Parts: sequence; C-alpha cells; structure tokens
Amino acid sequence: GTFDETDRDMLGMLANQAAVALDNAQWTHGLEQKVHERTVELNARVDELAILNSVGEAMAKTLDVKTVARIVGDKVRDIFSADQIGILLYEQQTNLMHLIYGYDKANHRYLDDIQIKPFPLGKGLTSKVVESRQPLLLGTREEQDAQGHYMPPEAKGLIKPSESWLGVPIMLNEM
Repeated sequence: GTFDETDRDMLGMLANQAAVALDNAQWTHGLEQKVHERTVELNARVDELAILNSVGEAMAKTLDVKTVARIVGDKVRDIFSADQIGILLYEQQTNLMHLIYGYDKANHRYLDDIQIKPFPLGKGLTSKVVESRQPLLLGTREEQDAQGHYMPPEAKGLIKPSESWLGVPIMLNEM
C-alpha cells in the first residue's frame, strides 16, 4: 500500500483536471449571473416600452391635442419622477409658444388653471430647443438663467423654478 511515482503523476493529472473543471464552473456561474443581470435590465426596458406603447395607443384613439398632451405628460412625469413637466406647442402661423400641458409636483397641480398666456418664439429655453431642433440639458439654475430661462408672469410666485432642466423637440411636419 505505498504510492509510487505513477500514482503521484496520476494524482497530479487528476488535480489539474479538477482545477480546470472548477475554473469552468466558476466561469459558468459568472456567465449565468451576467445573463440574469442583463435579463433584469431587458425586462426594465420592456416595461418602459410598454408605457410608451400605451401612450401611442392612447394617441391613436384621440385627435384632441390637450388629451394627448395630458397622457404624454403624465407618462413622462411617471417615468422620470419629474418635479415639473411642461409641454409647449409652437404655432408657426402666429410665432407663439403655447403651454398645452403643465404639472407642478410641489403644488400637486396641473397648470391648466393658471391660464399661462402664449409667448413669442425666441423667449425662453423652450424656444432654443425649437429653433435648434436639438435637446438641451441644463444642470443648475445658474445655467438656466445664463441660457435665458423664462418664467411667464402668470406663473411667478405660483411655481418654484426647477434645479435642472431638460427640453427635447418633438417635430411634427418638419415645423
């Protein structure tokens, strides 16, 4: 019952095989973990797309601009947990910007009741987005002020200005 060199070599080869098998098992476990993480991320994106799809369906069922804006605004507010949301419509014939949807979380209210008057294109950050046809992201109040932030007189004192601002153009019929 003593081991000889052949037994030692066989045991060494068996240990090497076991090391390779353990390494493969760890690699497989890591790969399974990555697949799980990516599946969770993908499911989150699917949920977001379902929200967007519901917006599209609602839009297809109605032609009322106010209703569509309310649906889109509410969904955007939910997705981004935004403190304030505004959807403005540029009317090319009059060169005016119209607030068609507004919500202020701090006051828990829609801004329909404030009766914000249309203002001319060229005034405010939304005008910059419309004119450039590019998104605009500003991280501070100072950046907003430097870029020409505009608060309609009807809203002053009723709405606290936001700390950051994001505007994106939604182009219809190439403006």
